[in-house]
Amino acid sequence: MKTSLTTVSLAALLSTIFALPTWAEDFEAIVDATFDPVFEARLDLDADPPWAPDFSRPTFGQELGCLAMNIYHEGRGEPPRGRAAIASVTMNRVRSERYPDTVCEVVWQDRQFSWTTVAPRHHVISDSDSWEQALVVARLFLSGAQISLVGDATHYHSIKVQPHWQDESKLVAQLGEHVFYAL
Repeated sequence: MKTSLTTVSLAALLSTIFALPTWAEDFEAIVDATFDPVFEARLDLDADPPWAPDFSRPTFGQELGCLAMNIYHEGRGEPPRGRAAIASVTMNRVRSERYPDTVCEVVWQDRQFSWTTVAPRHHVISDSDSWEQALVVARLFLSGAQISLVGDATHYHSIKVQPHWQDESKLVAQLGEHVFYAL
């Protein structure tokens, strides 16, 4: 049974997760942080994930790692709104019936995100600040945060490429170096 959602200030939420980093204030204007009170335990990495004890699903930590890796590798050079948009697209795919049901399956689905197609030696985390930021964004989105800037977008690409699937009539936004589509 769904309960009503509670809106929480993003700054207040971030300060409960970490000491509020200076870049996090940029998220206040772009992320609609709405949370279901039943799932507040999602904010605590030591708590059981909401889907426990179904051990056939990835753990919260695994999902956090997959989403953070996707944000890190796809959006490391992006401003905060760009990283949040990448997280939003990933979560939109998890919610869509056209894609797998877990973050890890969405991220590792064949040829969906460019960084997953390169050799694993390129998956190394070399920028600790960007990794910390990716973890914070991932925790927010796994806890229910949503971004209205990209709506229901399920696709994006770098402005440096023109993939065969792009459809200008489905364009939602361009943020930083990425173009977002609701396909």
